[in-house]
Amino acid sequence: MKQKGCINYDLGFCIAPCKFNDKKSYNFFIEKLINTLNGKDYSIINDLNKEMQEATKALNFEKAIKYRNDIESIKTIIYKSEAINYIKENKTILAKVNIDSFKSKLYILNGIEVFYSKLVKNEKLKDNNLKNELSKHINKSLNSNKKIYKNYIKKEKLDMSNIIYSYLNYSKDCNYIKIDKLNVDYCIKVICR
Repeated sequence: MKQKGCINYDLGFCIAPCKFNDKKSYNFFIEKLINTLNGKDYSIINDLNKEMQEATKALNFEKAIKYRNDIESIKTIIYKSEAINYIKENKTILAKVNIDSFKSKLYILNGIEVFYSKLVKNEKLKDNNLKNELSKHINKSLNSNKKIYKNYIKKEKLDMSNIIYSYLNYSKDCNYIKIDKLNVDYCIKVICR
């Protein structure tokens, strides 16, 4: 005997796994949703874009606005998920922020912790003493006891992660590279050119 679907099914918000008992389809949709929220699969956004364009062509602007709002909501969730993953990765990063044509600021970040920051003249970027200093601080960061965030991240840490993640990924004045123990010298060379 088939069960009645809930109101969410009737409104088109649910695939009613309880009614059809189709675990394979349900698991497919759940996996797709998880991959979307982790930024690995954008097919849902692409599908919504197509629906929005079709609604616009049909002059159904209310529906098109709903699709646009859904797309923006999903993108916001994906962005927040990426920022959370950034803090969980807890990678050591070497970053250079161009202040002006004469100066740059160098940072060594371990997750959201700032291990090193120094304002330098661009002509000093080639200096071996600076490269040795960076190498020393990078190794200190790589060997530190990293705080691995598992299930709970305090709001302050999440806010800081959002700020750092946004700056690293969207600032035109910032170059950065992720570091591991095998590529320290290469990373310093790339950032200090």
